[in-house]
Amino acid sequence: MEERIKTIVELQKLDSGIDNLGDSREELTGKFKNLRQQFADSKKEYKEMTASSKETEKRVRTKERELLEVGENLKKYRGSIYKVTSQKEMESLDHEIENAKEQKSRIEEEILSLMEKTEGLKEEIAKKEKGVKEKKRVFEKEEDGYEKEIKDIEDKLEQLNRGKKEVIDVIEERLLSQYKRLRESKGGLAVVAIKNGACQGCYLTLPPQLVNEIKSSKRITMCESCARILYWSACPPE
Repeated sequence: MEERIKTIVELQKLDSGIDNLGDSREELTGKFKNLRQQFADSKKEYKEMTASSKETEKRVRTKERELLEVGENLKKYRGSIYKVTSQKEMESLDHEIENAKEQKSRIEEEILSLMEKTEGLKEEIAKKEKGVKEKKRVFEKEEDGYEKEIKDIEDKLEQLNRGKKEVIDVIEERLLSQYKRLRESKGGLAVVAIKNGACQGCYLTLPPQLVNEIKSSKRITMCESCARILYWSACPPE
């Protein structure tokens, strides 16, 4: 194979390898970020549930104090019955007693409702706590694996980029510029093989004469349809 073709094919293979590793790194990073977000969301939900539970318990205590106060008032009103000296005072006292009884009943219902809510929250918090611990275990395990995989990818990228620099140094400027333009316009694939008489970039069947010319590897040849640089797949670069 003509040396210029060998080097440009090698450059494409290196760039494709770099692209693939970059995609793998991006996918891996996306998955890890998603896992980290799930862990963070779980911790946030647990914290919010715990805060809600504490606030509900605080409201229960407040209502219990109110109930105690109403109970004392009711006791005081009932104790005043024997001191009433007129019908009007009696009617007023009866009104106060009824209001206090209604208030007492309402507060008791509120306390009961809050206590039921507290119990429900405690059950949810217990489940959520287990979930947070499990997500933490999975996250920490995946974090170790992620860091190792990312390092492996970075090491491979460093190796490929070193090889790319060495290849670029021996490619003539005009051919390198042409290759870069094709990479940008053809989705990263500037150099493709011929297989079964067809361009593997656009899959156009090529004229036999053109295929024979490419087999001989005497010059850089472009696909008549997609303009990519072609090489004969039966003769991969050494």
